[in-house]
Parts: sequence; structure tokens; C-alpha cells
Amino acid sequence: MALITKQVPLESPALRRAIIWAAFLFLLLVMAQTVRGAFWAAEIRHGWVIGDWLVNYQGGFVRRGLIGEGIFRLAALLAVNPDRVVISLQSLSYGTFIWFSFLLLRRQKEIWRYVLLIISPAIFLFQIYVPSGGYRKEILFLALLAFTVWAAKSLSTARFERLFFGLLLLFPALVLSHETMAIWLPLLLIVYVSQVPLTRKRVAIVLALCSFSVLALAASLLYRGDATVAAKIAFSLREAGYMNLKAAIASLASTPAQGFEFTKTYIEKGNYFINYPLALLLAGLAFVPVRARLAAIFTPITTFLFCVSLVGTAFVLVVAADWGRFLDVLVVSLFLLSFLPPEKPAPFKAALWLVVLFVPTLFSYASFWHFPHSGKANPFNAALFQPYR
Repeated sequence: MALITKQVPLESPALRRAIIWAAFLFLLLVMAQTVRGAFWAAEIRHGWVIGDWLVNYQGGFVRRGLIGEGIFRLAALLAVNPDRVVISLQSLSYGTFIWFSFLLLRRQKEIWRYVLLIISPAIFLFQIYVPSGGYRKEILFLALLAFTVWAAKSLSTARFERLFFGLLLLFPALVLSHETMAIWLPLLLIVYVSQVPLTRKRVAIVLALCSFSVLALAASLLYRGDATVAAKIAFSLREAGYMNLKAAIASLASTPAQGFEFTKTYIEKGNYFINYPLALLLAGLAFVPVRARLAAIFTPITTFLFCVSLVGTAFVLVVAADWGRFLDVLVVSLFLLSFLPPEKPAPFKAALWLVVLFVPTLFSYASFWHFPHSGKANPFNAALFQPYR
């Protein structure tokens, strides 16, 4: 009876070390499975998971083509299939995201508050549950955001500010690789606003640097592409085995009106307005232990910035059927942004039986649902060790 009623301090050094090591091993396994998934996509010549990265300028300047042009030329220089370069970039991006997330987790005195988030299907496990929805270019943004949050918490204000200005100069390259990156730029700005006192000079510099990303977005919208451009890009990839005009490359020829009609069909068939709110609710459960830190993020300025990204994402959802990709970026971004406020540890004890019971609860939470990508969008049809699809 004494053992059952024993109180365990959740912030104890021993428990903290155990969680850190468990998180490290878990994330190591996640990384290994993630790399395996990238090779799986290349093996079957996946037109979205790999093809999304291969849009290039071989048919002329077009949206989403910058990184693909770099991949195309680097693959030719190294005399390898472009998908080898894509696998490397995907693995590097996921590795960056996972590593800097782990470094942020390791800094937490109350790391127990993040256990549900670590195991959540919406954070590190998204691409494992639904490989066809992961591995897209948004992982570049999440890797950048993870690094930026770590830098904000680890560097002096002066060094972080110089670094951040450099990242803003580079951000247009992400926008030219995929135009939706522009709608998440405000999330990156939240990191700066949360850590650096604003002055008129700083605001002017940030706005000037952001203007380059706005110009990149304008260029992407102006040079949307058409069937002729898509055919030329596909033809340039014929020897690599990615001359696919039914996937990512073909989407360049789609008009917003066509995207709307296609998405409308998916919404109806997949019960999106039921399944995605349910998936967001399940993802939100993991944030309950860190709700105070989330609340501390939002000032009038940061709330405005987050709402800009939220509204921008909503516009994308009107013409894009794969809602899971875009909504998951917001979920993961909240996870990363939660590390920004200063930690205020408070002694907290729980009964030993609750701590023991929490282990199977974790497994259940991680295995009975997933964050859906698109299609039927049923969050309850996942299994922890399901085959790739």
C-alpha cells in the first residue's frame, strides 16, 4: 500500500535523465525509420514524395522550381539519379528538425511535460504513419524553425539577431522552392519578436528583408506554369524514371479553379469537416501539459503573426486536398514555439501508480490514431507497425 501511495516528484533529476535517454532512443529509431521511408519512396518512384522535389527550370522559370533545379544539376554533376540527392536532402532536413528539437527538449527542467508531444503522431511520427504525406518541402521550413528556436534560446541577442537577418535573406529561396513557405514566414518572425526587443530600426530592417520573400511569392504566382512547362520538366526526368504527369509535376498545370473542384470532392468523400477537427483535437491533447507555455507565447503582436499564417493556411486548404500536410505544419510549429517562453518550474508530485499507468497510456495514445494526410482522412485507421502506402 505504501508503494502504491508513494509520491514521485516529476521534476526529479533521475526521472528527467530517464526521459531524456528514452526520448533520445525513440528519436533515433524515428530517424532510422524516416530514412528507410525515403528509400522506399525512391524505390517505387513516388511521384509526390520524390517528384515534389524534382520540379525544375528545364521548362523555363516556374514556381517551386528552384530547389529542383539545384537537385537536377547536382545529380548531373555527380552522375547519380536525382532521387539520391532528394533522399539526402530529406534525411538532412528531418535530421536537423529532430536534432534541434531534441536539444530544446534536453534543456527543459520539466521535460515530463513534453512526453505526450514527443510520442504524438502529429509531431515526429507524421511521416512514419503516412509516408505519402511526409517528406515534402515543408520539412525544410520545420528544420529551419527548429534551428531558429534553438539559436534564440542558445545565442546572445546580438548573435541571434545577425543570424536571423541572414536567415531572412535566404528565405526567398524556400519560397521559390514552394510558394506556401511564404504563409509560414510569420511563424519564423514570432521567434524574433519573442526574443528581441522591437525598435523602429529593427522593424524597418525586418520588413525590408521580408520584402524579398514577398517578391519571391509574387514571382511564383506570376509564373504558375502550364501543361507545356510540366511536360518539359517531366521529359527532363525521363532517364531518372520520373517522367510522371499524374503527380507533383502535373500539378503545375492545375488552375486554382481546378484545385478548388478537386479539393471539394475530397472534402466530401473524406468527411474533412469531421475528421480533421477530430485529428486536431487529438493532437491538442498532447499540448495540455504545456498550455501555460503556449499561452505565454501569444502577445498582441505574436497573435497577429500567427493569425496571418493561420488565414494563409486556410486559403491554401481551399485549393489543396492534402490538408494534413499543411495543418500539421501549424501543429509542429506550436510545439517548437512552446520552447520560447522562459521555463518556470514548479514542484509537482504524482502518485507512483499514476506514473506506472502512464506508460501504457502513452503507447495507446501513440498507436490508436494518426494525423491524416488526405483522402478518407480517418484518424483512427492507423496501426503502429503498418506497411508503407
